[in-house]
Amino acid sequence: MSKQRLAFLDYVRGIAVLWMIQVHITNQILDPALRTGWFFTILNVSNGFVAPAFLFGAGMGLWIALSRKADDYMRLGTALQRYLRRLAYILAWAFLLHVPIKALVQRPIGDLSSWLQIDVLQTIVAGSLLCLAIAIVLRSVSRATVAYAVLASATIIAAPYLMGIQVDESQPMLLRVLIDRSVSPFPMVPWALYVVAGAAMAGWVVPRAHQASTAWWLVGVGMSAATIVMLRYCFGPTMPWDEAWWQGSPELMVFRLGGILCVMGAMMLVANYERPTKVLPFLQTMGSESLFMYISHLMIVYGATGAWLITTLGLSHSNYGMVAIAWIVVTAPLAALAYGWRWIRKHHPHWAFRITAAHMASMVLWLLWLMVG
Repeated sequence: MSKQRLAFLDYVRGIAVLWMIQVHITNQILDPALRTGWFFTILNVSNGFVAPAFLFGAGMGLWIALSRKADDYMRLGTALQRYLRRLAYILAWAFLLHVPIKALVQRPIGDLSSWLQIDVLQTIVAGSLLCLAIAIVLRSVSRATVAYAVLASATIIAAPYLMGIQVDESQPMLLRVLIDRSVSPFPMVPWALYVVAGAAMAGWVVPRAHQASTAWWLVGVGMSAATIVMLRYCFGPTMPWDEAWWQGSPELMVFRLGGILCVMGAMMLVANYERPTKVLPFLQTMGSESLFMYISHLMIVYGATGAWLITTLGLSHSNYGMVAIAWIVVTAPLAALAYGWRWIRKHHPHWAFRITAAHMASMVLWLLWLMVG
């Protein structure tokens, strides 16, 4: 499979991470009075596709890695070890982004339970490890692909039961963060579904990525699935999960997967018939550096810098125009840095490793300083 044929995946990742920056900026500064009406509803619905698309792309990326070096993965070789190190790096950042600073600076140290909150990065790691384990146990990428499809389908079918699980404060915190939406914004159950579904879909899509018929099939099926479940939700008949439809119903999962398939099919058409343009290389770079963009923008938007800017500039009640300006102001320099980081990784990989190691070491030292300082 050529890189050209897989450019569509980077396009999808690029769109997802760029839209994710908008989501978080909107959450932080949009005037509450504007969080109503048809425009906000459409925006909010579109925002709901971002995290699932990010997770779905991770699952597809895992399948591609498995298919390329299946033998090495099955015998627990160096390729698998490199992939596991990458997952460890992602997991480290997942927890560093949720450091409970206020609790750590208290003397004695306060409640650290919020550190266990599950977010997109932890779910990516958990879903990827699950897919890896299935592939290694079954000793076959093709058999694992079937297992992924079965598991994803079973999760969608079981969604009403999963929604009905009651978890209270008497339950162990580990159980609560894994399945309780009130504790974790993206609990592994059922959000890991999107990673598994991505791995399952990759097994069918990637070998046919050069075929226009495959792209049109994805667009058609994705659009049809999303439209049908939304029409059923709006016009009936009534289903038991309607009151909690947006909290994780089976139809919501199908709706979001349908939207993702539709966008992916469109990007496959673009990748197969692209004309010279500056937009596509930009999207591809954003997609290939999506982890960098994801971590960096969270540190700015939700970090001390973002809080200071919001307070100093009085941005907490911004209109949509200001949200768009803020999105450009945050995205533009991060995109430039992503291009620089990509160049370093390509031309000076040893320096990239040293920079990464130094950055992680500085974060660990900062964390230790918080704990013992």
